[in-house]
Formats: sequence, C-alpha cells, structure tokens
Amino acid sequence: SSARSRVASLVAVGALHAMANNACAGSGKAAVAQLKARQGSDSPSTSDAGHTFIVLGSLPSCACDAFCTFAREKPEDLTWRFYHQWLNDAVFWSGSSHKDLWNRLYEEHKDSLSPDDAIPNISSVDGVGVTNNCPSDGLKWPETSSPCQFSVTTGDDRSVEGLCRGVAEGLKLMYAHCKASRPAPLFKAKRYTLALPVVGGNTPGFREQMGDILSAVFDAIDEVIAELGCDVVFCCWSKMDYNMVQSLRSRRASAFSTFWAGVKSDTVELLKQEAERLAHLAADGRLVVFAGAGISIGAGLPSWNELLGVLASNVSPPINTSDPEWQRLDVLTKADILAKRSHTSLGEQIAEIFKDYRRCSVMHQLMSGLNCNEFVTTNYDVLLETALTNHLGAASFSVLPSKPSTSPKWVLKMHGCVTDPSSVVLTRQDYIRYNDRAAALGGIVQAKLMTNHMLFVGFSLTDDNFFRIADTVRKSLPDGTVFGTNLMLEEAKLQQELWEGQLQFVNMSEKSESPDWGALGRQLAIWMDYLCMLIGSQCCPILDRRFDAVKTPGQVQLAKSLESFLTDVSAEARATKEFDMLNAVIQRFSTNALEGGSFLA
Repeated sequence: SSARSRVASLVAVGALHAMANNACAGSGKAAVAQLKARQGSDSPSTSDAGHTFIVLGSLPSCACDAFCTFAREKPEDLTWRFYHQWLNDAVFWSGSSHKDLWNRLYEEHKDSLSPDDAIPNISSVDGVGVTNNCPSDGLKWPETSSPCQFSVTTGDDRSVEGLCRGVAEGLKLMYAHCKASRPAPLFKAKRYTLALPVVGGNTPGFREQMGDILSAVFDAIDEVIAELGCDVVFCCWSKMDYNMVQSLRSRRASAFSTFWAGVKSDTVELLKQEAERLAHLAADGRLVVFAGAGISIGAGLPSWNELLGVLASNVSPPINTSDPEWQRLDVLTKADILAKRSHTSLGEQIAEIFKDYRRCSVMHQLMSGLNCNEFVTTNYDVLLETALTNHLGAASFSVLPSKPSTSPKWVLKMHGCVTDPSSVVLTRQDYIRYNDRAAALGGIVQAKLMTNHMLFVGFSLTDDNFFRIADTVRKSLPDGTVFGTNLMLEEAKLQQELWEGQLQFVNMSEKSESPDWGALGRQLAIWMDYLCMLIGSQCCPILDRRFDAVKTPGQVQLAKSLESFLTDVSAEARATKEFDMLNAVIQRFSTNALEGGSFLA
C-alpha cells in the first residue's frame, strides 16, 4: 500500500487527471458555479470572450495552463498500464520531456504496483473522477513547465453529442481547477489557456464522422470560451488535419468575430488586407520568417532586460540593477560588465537558465502554419526548432550553422544557440567579431532580403548586426524596394520613418502612454492565427473522406473527378516520371495512399 500511495503522488507531476463519461453532463458547470460563488465573479461579457487558436504542432509541448486528451476507455478502466502506454507513444509524445519522466516512474515502481491497478481517485462529483497528484521533491518541475493534465473519456457513448459534452465539460473542469489553484495564468499569458488535440480522429466510430465532429466541437468550444473568457489551443499533429480544420474554420462567421469587434473599425480592413497580402506571398513560396525574442515571451522565457537582470544577480560581486548608473548603460556595455565579473561564460549561464524552458508559445506553434521553409532567428533558445520538429521531424530541416544538411528547409541561428554556449553573441566584443565568425550567415540573410519577402515577428529592429546586413541590401536594391514586413505591437512613427521604402509596418495598436503589452501580444497572436487560417485553408484535403460532411459541393465534385482519373490511369501511364510528379501534387490533398490505381479510404 505504501508503494501505491507513493505512486499516487508521483503518477503525473504537477498534473490533474479528470475522467468524464457521458453521465457527467453538468458537472463542469457545477464546478464553475462553485468557483464563481467563492470568488463572487460573473461570467465575462461577449467582448471578453476567449479565442480558439489552431496550430500545427504537439499537444504536450504547448505552453498552456492545462491540456487534455480523449480516451476510449471508461473511467474505471484508466489504469497505470493505460497511462504508461499512452504517454510512451513515440509519435504523440515526440520531443516531450514527459516521456522520460514516466519511463523513470514506471521502471522504479513496476515491481511494486500492478499495471492493471486503477489510477486512484481522491474525489468524485456527479460521476467525474478527479485525481490531484502532488510532485515529489526529486521530480518537481519549474512552475513555468507545469500545466495540469486531464484525461476525458465518453465511455461507451460513441455519439457526436457525447463527445462534445466531454469536450465542454473537460474545458470547464480544467478552467475551474486553474482558477482555483493558481493566482495567474502560466507563461506570462493574459488569459488562462487550455489545449486540446484533434478530437476523435483515431477513435473507431468517430473517425468516419470527423467532419460532423469538428463542426460540433467548434460550436461547443465557442460556447465555453464565450462563457469563461479563456483561450483554447487546438493542436493538429497531421498537416492534412490542420488544413481541413483551417478550411472548416474559414467558413465559420464566428471564428474571428470577437477579435474584429475589438479592433478600431478603420483598422479592421487594413489588418485583413495585410494578412491577405502575406498569405499570397506564402502561397508563392516567397515568405521568409525572421523571429526575435518576442515570440519566446509567451513560453515564459525572460525578456532581454529580465535576462540581463538574472545574469547580474549571478556575478560576483552582484550588480544592483536598480542603480541609476546601471540603468543608464546601453545593453552592450551591460553585457561587457557582466562578462568581466563572471567566472563562467555568459553563454554557459544562459544555457543553464534556458534549460528548463521546454514548451512552445502559441507564436512558436503558429510559425509551423506559415508554409515557410526558411527561418532566421536571433533567439538563443531552441523552442522554434522544437515547434518545427513537432511538425516536420528533426531530420527534415537544417539548423545553421551547427547542423547543416542538404534539406531546403532550415533555421538560421544568427546569434548562436544554447546547444553551443560558445556561439552566443551578447557582448560588444561578440558583435565586433561577428563578421569574422559568422560572415556566411549574414550572407544568407542578405540573399533572402534581396530575393524573398521577410516577415519580422517579435523583432525590435535595433540589432547592430542586422543593421549592417540590411544596409548592404539597401545599397544594392533600387530605391523604394520593400523587402519585408515588420509586425509591431504598437505604432512607432519614428522607426517607420527610418525604414520607409524598405519595410511595410503592420501595427496592432496606435501609440499609447501606458500600453498593455500582454493584451497587445495576445492581439498579435490572434492576428497571426488569422493569417495562418488564410494560408492553411488554401490546400483543403479534399480526398480525405473523413471530412466529406464539411466539403463544399465544388470540393466534392473535384474529389470525385480526381478519384475517377486515378482509377482510369493505365499501368503504362503510371510508369512515367510525369505521373510521379502529378501524383505528388495530388497527395497534398489526401492522407491516404494510392495503390493499384484506386483511391483507398
């Protein structure tokens, strides 16, 4: 019993498992009602409604307050064996540090606990079993990496209605737990964020109804986020699922209605036009992303000044960052002083600080939906690579300069990476020697500025190395050549004047005396989500029969015509290189393979 008690406290570090079956309708509402009674709060108004982000990426690596998965088992069948197998799934948990943790727990306790023992419930309300497990001292994770973990099952109910009930009640339970147990959202978020996978995609009885399910699930999510004001991240592992979900959402009038309602009327059309312009560039394969530190803020990482503050507290003697003399110094001078007082390199210290940040922000995950093959970043962390790995696979793109390959897809680490602390560019000396150490990297950025359109996200346009690179490009291009677009949280008229004729600026807000950076960052993320919807919905998987219920009449007719064509192609025609090329294009519209001339559902 002591072993079982110990496992009960270790089974999910910092996590809560909620198992809801079809008999649990209303329990989530009861939990929220009890919470509101304690806090004396009312439901948010429509203007406070949350937003549903759709991302191409991994659920376990999502920076959120809580995430849930859906199981076919009944609540009483959710055993230790089930959790071990589920969390050990090599595809679903690719890149997740949870997997190593569970393997350690399993190896440590497999001899003292039967794999078929049920996960112990400490409470049960209206048919909902809740397990609230506390971390042990040896396995406690950093607070910024500890979302709650839920499991929801509809038991024997294989209806769309039952599944939607599970989604709605699961979201409400997650929200109630987060509000009751945490004073504020994790990862510096403006609102509590809950993550879901594509629901029912691999469940017998549900797979064939995916079109109907997605429509109903989005209706259920819309009701929950309107009531609670939380945000939801809908994680799609498959590119085909992602494209279909985006295509479906593009036809839902409610998808961005709350967002646009909160934007000034004279700005709405401008923001839509800019998104459409960038979506066309992405469709033509001309968009290159330049990501700055701003995209990592939503993953809980320190800002530039916060990072310098942490480093200042570690040096000997420590630096008082509130000292006016320190505050008057420029960033490079601060870094020089820190390097002089440090016993270890600043790169090694930064690697140590960043090692526990493993979850990708919504902005990181949205990067995977931009249909880009080339990314430049000044960030030291590896979260952009993690987001792209979840989507592309580690072997499908290069990391320059540390892991070059012949792949046409790459991430260029302009200022180094924590995987190689010696490569980190931070001090004035690092900047002075940059051209000697990384001239080839600068050349790649210059070439992309001249031949593609660069989208700057989370980048302040104040980096000296970038100025040198951009100046060379300016002198090489005709006057008035716009080579990029910079996304800004608020208007910066002087900066726009400086870059006039070279960069297009997209501003989320006018200049304000006291900007709410968290709200503006969320607004930018929602606009990026809108851009990703425009891009993702351009390639709907019309040959995937799971989604027949949500296809337009034109898409249904085109799918039938393509299937007829593929059926009629002779063996001699199939042996040609031209057919291979055509078939590669057709496969973009299907998750299924072609075999023997017939399309297989």
